[in-house]
Amino acid sequence: MSPAPILPESTLQVSLIKKCVKEQYNSNFGAITTALDLDSMSDVDVKHLKDTIWTHKVVVVKVQKDLYPKKHWELVTRFHPAAPQVHSHGDIKTFQKKGGMLSQRREVFGMSGAENVRLIGKGYQGEDHYGLKNLTVRGL
Repeated sequence: MSPAPILPESTLQVSLIKKCVKEQYNSNFGAITTALDLDSMSDVDVKHLKDTIWTHKVVVVKVQKDLYPKKHWELVTRFHPAAPQVHSHGDIKTFQKKGGMLSQRREVFGMSGAENVRLIGKGYQGEDHYGLKNLTVRGL
């Protein structure tokens, strides 16, 4: 039997979300990472992030800036490459009709070049928000 391959070290640094004494949640629930660039992750970092999400259920990835929608979708598909390459709620028109709580009283936009990534927000998004020009999103 040959030895298992040794994976390179990940740059992922994880700390648990602090909980108050009265919280009854699982002690592993929730984590924060700061030393990670979602825009250019190695396969090792993707595996470690996936394992961290599996363990802690919610992971806040801090210090992110300008994560392009297309890179966002590429990251999502790296977690499960065999999954269908469509959003779980279907195309943007289907999502707006059947998207549940997120779409009932909000405008939802598919991002140009990465329609599976959705903009759900409120307010002015700037002159050019990843291809959406001079957009003001209606909130609740």
